[in-house]
Amino acid sequence: MKNYLTSSIDKLTRNKFKKICITICFLGDLLFAIFFRFTVLSKKNIRSVFVDQLGEDKIEAVLLQKDITFFQLADMLRTQATNLIIGYLLITIIAYYLFYKDNKFGIGFIKSGTVILGIIFGLLSLSFAFKYSVIWGIVFILLLFGYIYLFFGLRKFYKN
Repeated sequence: MKNYLTSSIDKLTRNKFKKICITICFLGDLLFAIFFRFTVLSKKNIRSVFVDQLGEDKIEAVLLQKDITFFQLADMLRTQATNLIIGYLLITIIAYYLFYKDNKFGIGFIKSGTVILGIIFGLLSLSFAFKYSVIWGIVFILLLFGYIYLFFGLRKFYKN
C-alpha cells in the first residue's frame, strides 16, 4: 500500500498536491462537523450522549439545580457547538489559504493540526461513527485513507 501511495504522490506537482491536500482537509473538517452537529447532537441522539458521558443521576441533578429542562440544555449545547464549529471552519479556511501561499504557519497547521489530528480523531471516532450509522463508519474509514495519503504527501513535499 505504501508503494501505491508514494508512486501516486510522485506523479503530482507540489501545486497539485496542495490543492488535493486543501480539498481533503476541508472535506474532512466539514464531514466531522456535520457528523458531530447533526448526528451526535441530534434531538434523537443527544440524551444518550449525555447519559453515556455523565450518567442519568448527574444529568437530573444539573437540571434540578438550574431549573431548566433537558431540551433547553440540549438546545444550548447545540447552539454552542454550532458556534464553535463555525469558528473552527473559519480559522481553517484562513490556515488553508496560508498553506496554499506556502506560509510557515499554514504548513504547520496542516502537518500537525489537521493531518495528524485527523488521523487520531478518525481512529478514535470509528466505533462511535459505526454506532450511529454504517455509512458514517465508511465515511470515516475513507477519510482515514485520505489523511494517510496526505501524511505521505506532506513528508515528500514539505520535508522540513
